[in-house]
Amino acid sequence: MRNTARVFFIGALVCASTIEAEADPSYRVRAGSVEGMNGASATLSAYLDLNVDGLGEPVGGWSFGICHEESGATVLSADAGGAIPLLRGGAGVDFLRIEVFPGGVAETAIVDLGQAQAAPAANDLEVLRIRYFFQSRECPIRRSVVVCDTLGSPPLAVTCVVDRRAIEPQRESGAMQIGCTPLVTLKTAAGVQAATGLDALVPVLLSNERPVSGASFALAAREGLLIPSGVDLAGTSAGALRGGAGPEYLKIHIDATARCIGIALIGSTSLDDATIPFGWEAPFLRIAFNAPSREGTETLEFTDGCGSFAAPRAVVVAGFSLVPETIGSSVVVSEGPAGGFIRGDVNFDRLMNIADAIAALTFLFAGKPHDCHDAVDANDDGKLDIADAIYLLSYLFVQGKEPPPPFASPGVDPTPDAIGCVRFPFW
Repeated sequence: MRNTARVFFIGALVCASTIEAEADPSYRVRAGSVEGMNGASATLSAYLDLNVDGLGEPVGGWSFGICHEESGATVLSADAGGAIPLLRGGAGVDFLRIEVFPGGVAETAIVDLGQAQAAPAANDLEVLRIRYFFQSRECPIRRSVVVCDTLGSPPLAVTCVVDRRAIEPQRESGAMQIGCTPLVTLKTAAGVQAATGLDALVPVLLSNERPVSGASFALAAREGLLIPSGVDLAGTSAGALRGGAGPEYLKIHIDATARCIGIALIGSTSLDDATIPFGWEAPFLRIAFNAPSREGTETLEFTDGCGSFAAPRAVVVAGFSLVPETIGSSVVVSEGPAGGFIRGDVNFDRLMNIADAIAALTFLFAGKPHDCHDAVDANDDGKLDIADAIYLLSYLFVQGKEPPPPFASPGVDPTPDAIGCVRFPFW
């Protein structure tokens, strides 16, 4: 019985144009409108109005197409509208087919194959959502979006099934407005120099014609001379967000092996005015890099991810995600001051943990040689003894003071003493 009903309904939907010659004023298929920017995506909805004149009846099924001009827009995806899952008390529909064609999207639905239930005689039922990507040679431009019966083979009719009768509904067109993409550029500052054994800050500069509320990107050091170590927001446009509180969401991923850093930030998830205003090559943020030991010229390049961290190049403008122009630069790495080291990093792994205290004890009491006595001198008293291991353990486990500079990042010893650092291997 249910298979017979399904065949009847689908047959009625496909062949409906031969049954009713005039559109019924009680029913309407309506294409919405959508506005977006060139190079961005946006969603359009299609609706069923099943009680236009107050004389509508419940509808057991429908079919229609939504067509657009292919130049300027491409369908990314098409899904059921918000009204469909709510039908039949939340059970949805028995049969739903959505097909994407080069020039549009077609939908066929049967509410209940047993014909016991139907969609209510109501208006503004969102039954289809279409996500478009806009890429037009001209802008701004306006394109029509029409309810059509030209998609598929044979073409799918525009039909509503009412009491087992195929009715041709009215059609209402919509439109897509494609605006010009504003200029957005991310670039690393030129002329930055670095020294081996020390950190260097590389400004990322933002040029934007309209306010920016978020961004994501990754930056890679292609020659392997620099290792990213963090992000500095002081005095930058990202740091000035939310009245100087900085972005509400900031995710940083560093892959020292791949020599890259991935960044994603959102000004605010709730405030519309948490944006970076118009600017030209303004410091957006600064990325800290360390130059371990080799001299040369490093190439910085924007990418769409860092290791396992996906960070597609994107800037959020007026709620739309745009792909910015990205321009990398070079950093000249020269020889830094002799004796650079990190205090307390006794095992040279750029981490601070119990392994460093164990390495200090091994050096002090097992006679194992060490190339950088300054790194072992955790309390910077100019002596190498058990107090250094105790100082490290206190810092790590009982909230003791952190080791004196240089700590966290490489540098030279600011305190004159008799011990020194012959070699601090950074890799």
